[in-house]
Amino acid sequence: MGERSGGVKGPPRHPIPLFFFQIIPGAVEKPLPSTTSSLPFPESFDNFYYERENEFTVSALRSIILNPSHYRIAVIFAPAGMGKTHLLKACANESLNLGERAVYISSLRILEELISAYRERRKPNFEFLRGNKVILIDDIHLLNGRGFALEFLARLMDKVESSGKILIMAGQSNPSQFSDSPSFKTRLMSALKLGINPPSRKVREKIFISACKRLGIDPPRRLRDFVVENVINPRGIIGSANRLGAYFEVFRSFPDDPSEILGDLVEREDPFKIFGRGKVGKYLTAYYLKMKGKSAEEIAGILNCSRASVYNYIKRAREILQKDEKLREKMEGRRLL
Repeated sequence: MGERSGGVKGPPRHPIPLFFFQIIPGAVEKPLPSTTSSLPFPESFDNFYYERENEFTVSALRSIILNPSHYRIAVIFAPAGMGKTHLLKACANESLNLGERAVYISSLRILEELISAYRERRKPNFEFLRGNKVILIDDIHLLNGRGFALEFLARLMDKVESSGKILIMAGQSNPSQFSDSPSFKTRLMSALKLGINPPSRKVREKIFISACKRLGIDPPRRLRDFVVENVINPRGIIGSANRLGAYFEVFRSFPDDPSEILGDLVEREDPFKIFGRGKVGKYLTAYYLKMKGKSAEEIAGILNCSRASVYNYIKRAREILQKDEKLREKMEGRRLL
C-alpha cells in the first residue's frame, strides 16, 4: 500500500465490501478518540463580514438551518482562507441556538476510521455522527481520488435525505469534479452548491480593523490601505494584522515599508480574470488600469494596442458602466468609482 496525500496510507486496490459504508453503532470495544470541536464556536454569521458578493451563500446557509424543508444537503467550495470553516461553525452555532444537536468534523476523521476499520477487519464506528440533527464536514477535497470514502459520503447523503437531518460539507475544489465515485457525483446534482467570492474592499477593511482591535493595535492609515488594497484573502488579512501586532510588540512602532513583513501576502489581481478577455473585458480592463494609476502607454503595452485605442476603450467602459448596474457594483467593490 503506497503513501497517499495527507500522510495516510491508501486503501487496497480491490473494492471494500459495502457493509463498510454503513453507520454502525458500537462496532468497537473501546470508544474512538473524538476529533469534534466543542460548541459553541467563536465563529458566527454575525462576525462573518460580507456584502452582496456573498449574500446569497450566507442567506442560503441560514435558511437551511432555520427551514430545512426544501434543502437538506449543501456544499461550500472556495480557495483556502476564504471562510468555509467559519461558515460551517456558524451553522453549528445557529443549530445550537435552536436547540438542535450538531457535529463538526474534518473529512480526515472519516477517512482515518474507514482505513482503520479495514485494517482491523471490523465495521467502521461512526457513532459520533449519530444523534445529531446537523452534520458538518470540512475539507472534503482531501477525499478526492479516494473512491471508498466518497462512496461513504454518498450513502451518508442518502441517510440524511431519508431521516430529515442536515448535511453541509466544505472543500477547496468543486466536488462535481471529484473522480472515482459516480454515485457521489450523482447525488451532488440535487445538493445546493455554494461558492465564496473574494471580499470587496469595504469588507476587507472591516476584517482588518476587527483583527487589529482584537490585538489592541491601531496601525496608521497607510498600512491599512496597503493591506486592504493588496491582500485579498481574508486569512491573509488577519495574518497581516498578526504580523503588524508582533512587529509593534518588539519595536513599539510600525514598519516604514509594509512589504518588508507583508510582501508574501500580497496578491496581484489579474484584470483579465476579473473582466475576461473579450471586447467588453478589454474596455473594462483599460478603465481599471487607468484608475489604478497606469499611464496610457503602460495600458497599451498590457493590452497590446495603440494609445488611441486605450482612450477609446476607457470611453466605452464609462458608457457601459453607466448602463450596467452589476458591472458598476463590481468596479465599486474595487474602489474605482
